[in-house]
Amino acid sequence: MKSYSRRPRPSLLTRVCLAASLFLAALALHGPAWPQEPEIPGVGQINSLEELLEWTEAEKDKTESRSDLGELKKADLLNAYNDAMRALEAAQEYRDKEQAYQKIIELGQDKVQSMKKKLEDLETAKTADPSLPDSMPMPEAEQLLIKMQSEHAALESRLIEIQNILDELKTRPAKVQGQVAEARKALLELGNQLVVIPGTTESPQQKDAYTVRLHAQRMERENEVKMLEQELLSYPTQTNLLTAEQELIQKQLLLSGEKLQQMEAFVSERGQAEARQAQEESAIVEKQASGKHPEILKIAAENAELSQELVVLAKKLAEIRTSQNQHEDQAKQIEQDFRSSKQRLEIAGLSDARGQFMSNEQQKLPD
Repeated sequence: MKSYSRRPRPSLLTRVCLAASLFLAALALHGPAWPQEPEIPGVGQINSLEELLEWTEAEKDKTESRSDLGELKKADLLNAYNDAMRALEAAQEYRDKEQAYQKIIELGQDKVQSMKKKLEDLETAKTADPSLPDSMPMPEAEQLLIKMQSEHAALESRLIEIQNILDELKTRPAKVQGQVAEARKALLELGNQLVVIPGTTESPQQKDAYTVRLHAQRMERENEVKMLEQELLSYPTQTNLLTAEQELIQKQLLLSGEKLQQMEAFVSERGQAEARQAQEESAIVEKQASGKHPEILKIAAENAELSQELVVLAKKLAEIRTSQNQHEDQAKQIEQDFRSSKQRLEIAGLSDARGQFMSNEQQKLPD
């Protein structure tokens, strides 16, 4: 009997993003169309967010300078203009984020390839420098060690950050779909309010202010939906980018750890060697001072005592460095165990409602 191999199933994130794309496509077919260059009563043709924001700011300034308005009416108009300006500024932020997600999609593949190339170069590079110059002064060696420790810690911090983002990306599509639905519902409500404005205002200026506020809030929601759609579309690229960076940093940490151990050993050995040398020199001085003035004998004895303390301190410092490395390794293992347990809970659907959503979406998708 002829056997057939089963095709590998796409990853869970890919399947969820596919479902999200189909969901957004359906909304795009049946939802309200995006208005282009809206005609706003009392304002005229608006070609951009910036133009409407500029008009609103001018009207607000005019209203503030008017002396023929009562305090309540003036406050009402100013509130409307302030609300409109806040909405327009939020719309600009959403637009900027949408463009940022577009850039991720456009440039992501090139960045992934660039990081893979760097990883290949590291794979063929030497794991560590063969030796450090014995002539390197101790202060310089200690400064270099501090710099290497700082760089290594920064890589570890970024690796943790990447893993946290990857974990969040697994549950983010469900949240985004909910936000899109809420934003579209708000768009319908704003459209209904625009229809009833003429019967609820007392003056042409109040009508214009209320209308501009609603149009600004509608622009805010429209840009929010566009931004969320781009965010969903960017998830596969974001995942590829983060995974490539994660692999690169893991290799960098491996090489950095080897060089760091070499440098720590160098500094430790150099420190102990210098301490022993100081002790030997102090012993020679003490011997040469024998039978001389009491003050010279006292100084020589103090030097010998300090030299002995220096040897003890150098040894303790080496032990502290070793112990610190062991504690850091233990902390990393605990963190890895915690993350592994958390992922198992999420896969089993026990962490929260997001696990149930992911399971449901996976069942809906074809094999």
